[in-house]
Amino acid sequence: MKAKLTKKQQEALTLIEDNADELGWADVKIHKRVLTQLIMRKYVETDFLYSKIRSLHKRPANLVVAFKEQHSGGRVCAGDEDSDWPSHEDENRVQDFIGIVTSSSLIPNGYHSEEKLEVGFTPILGMELFLVIVNYDTGDTFGRSCGHISMPGIYDTKEKAEEVATAISNKTYDGYKDWDGYFEVFNFVEVQSFKLNDIPYEFKLKRKW
Repeated sequence: MKAKLTKKQQEALTLIEDNADELGWADVKIHKRVLTQLIMRKYVETDFLYSKIRSLHKRPANLVVAFKEQHSGGRVCAGDEDSDWPSHEDENRVQDFIGIVTSSSLIPNGYHSEEKLEVGFTPILGMELFLVIVNYDTGDTFGRSCGHISMPGIYDTKEKAEEVATAISNKTYDGYKDWDGYFEVFNFVEVQSFKLNDIPYEFKLKRKW
């Protein structure tokens, strides 16, 4: 019987394939075949492959935060239907986060909202990521819109994300603040964790990995 790679070994090989350009391998198929043989013969340990990927030069990359957003309310107030400057009932927004992915093509078009964020680390498929989310209200003279979100960043450690969240709560955050304005009201900040490209079954398409 032909021996098979373990799940961890196969994942390591996939990481090599996905990062072929950074590794400088012109023909990844040849190297993947060679690496497979070396692993099976125990000449190359799986941990070596992981360390090889993690040793790549760190460069900025863009990741996509995918979420569904539902709106309710926001109708013109009774009696103002014919007004040139009508007041509106409060609008409410609720988000259901799908996950963090490397490409929006992994999720059906039109079935979600998304925001691209630049990160300062090398993304690795399956790695745990931490997203900072700020919830706030906004509006104008004629009405309020509640439950807006801002995403200051994605981080590769929980400690980094919580440090940013704490700075936001303490009003010492020095980055751009969507939630700080004349009509804006800060509600709360939270940290949610996701595994890169690990999305719920109902949102899955054919994957390349």
